[in-house]
Amino acid sequence: MAVLVSFPIVSAAWETIPSGTDKDLYKAFFVNADTGFIAGFQGTLLVTEDAGKSWRARDPGFAGDFMGVYFPNVRTGSYSASMVC
Repeated sequence: MAVLVSFPIVSAAWETIPSGTDKDLYKAFFVNADTGFIAGFQGTLLVTEDAGKSWRARDPGFAGDFMGVYFPNVRTGSYSASMVC
């Protein structure tokens, strides 16, 4: 299972947060302090709306490896993917 690690600025300790997936995670992007997205292996897309305390999967309808993610706002964004033909 893949896990995310959070490092609070006011603390010297790292916190492990379960991601809910066992796939590799490649890139994260936060739109604001609360909303963020993660791109990963085999079409893995994760979203948080609570500053990374919890993550839920989104179904992209695509099984390629997502290598990048960018969202200019919470409703519009893009993922970059690699495909093997």
